[in-house]
Parts: sequence; C-alpha cells; structure tokens
Amino acid sequence: MIGGLEHLSCEDRLRELGLFSLEKAPGRPGSSLPVPNGAYRKDVPIPGLNPNVSVLPMIQRSSMFGQEPPRVDFWKEEKARERQGQGKGKGKGKGKGRREEKRREEKRREEKRKEKKRKEKKRKEKRKEKKRKEKKRREKKRKEKKRKEKKRKEKKREEKRRKEKKREEKRRKEKKRKEKKRKEKKRKEKKRKEKRKEKRKEKKRKEKERKSLAAG
Repeated sequence: MIGGLEHLSCEDRLRELGLFSLEKAPGRPGSSLPVPNGAYRKDVPIPGLNPNVSVLPMIQRSSMFGQEPPRVDFWKEEKARERQGQGKGKGKGKGKGRREEKRREEKRREEKRKEKKRKEKKRKEKRKEKKRKEKKRREKKRKEKKRKEKKRKEKKREEKRRKEKKREEKRRKEKKRKEKKRKEKKRKEKKRKEKRKEKRKEKKRKEKERKSLAAG
C-alpha cells in the first residue's frame, strides 16, 4: 500500500498522485475516448487499485506501484480482435456476441415492424369491411324505404281508383234511375193524353147520338 494514503479511496489516491483520470475506459460500450499508443492494458492488476474501477492512464509508467505494466498498441490489438471476429471489448467472443445480439435486436425490430404493419393492414381491412357493411345496410334500408313508399303510393292510387269507381257506379245508377223515372213520366203522360183523347171522342159520339135522337 502507498504510504500516507491509506485513508483515501482508490479513486482519491489516484487523483492525489496525479497519475490517473477517472474517465470511462476505452473499448467499453458508449465510450468515444481516443486511446494513446502505449496505453495500459485494462486486464493487468495494479496493486492498491480496485480492479472494478475503470480508469484511463495518463502516464506511460510508474515505479511507485512496484512493477511497470507491459505497453501495448491498443489499435493494433483492436484490429486483430476484429479480424478474429471478436470485435471490441474485453474477453473473447464479446464482439461476436454483441453483433449477434445486434442482429437479433434488428430481427426483433423487423418482426415488430412487420407485426405492426400486419395489424395496421388488419385494422384497415376491418374498417373497410365495416364501411362496406354499413354501406350495404344503408343501401338495404334505402331500398326498403323506397319499396315501402312505392307500396304506400300504390295503395293510395288503388284507394283512389276504388273510390272513383264507386262514385262512377253511383253516378251511373243515378243516371239510370233518372232515365227510368223520366221514361215512366213520359209514358204516364202519353197514357193520360190518350185517355183524354178517348174521353173527348166518347163525349163527341154521345153528343152526336143525343142530337140524332132529338132530331129523329
């Protein structure tokens, strides 16, 4: 342990010595920090430092920690990992795993998008079907209304015709009755005239007969 700094935390000890900056470690997700050539390897244990703390070395070496960590070309190592299909990150297969995860995520998103599209299509078809049914229902209602209206008008016309026929029949009967009455009257009048004529004739005959008897 470094003398006189025991009461401080690992991070504070590093700050006190001015050796490290507590920046995000390179190669981890979300990091965009440049890594200088010869940076310390993150997997080399440093005495007195919590191995879970991510730090970026600001100097190339320190004899105060007992030994000098090996220097590495970070970019060369990163390229080698990429060639091996490992990608960035600590440990083997992490890059490949991330790519696989990314691919799965992309596939999941694509499936989700397709599902959304399918549901939207289904909703549209449902709306279309609903509109079609509504249109059909309205058309049926309209036709039914038209049919009833036609029936009502036909009934009205029939009623009118029936009444007209009845009136016509009544007029015809009345005319016939009047005609009969007129003829009957005429016949009676004729009969009366004939009777009067006959009476006059009879009177004249009797008068002639009386005169003949009186003269004879």
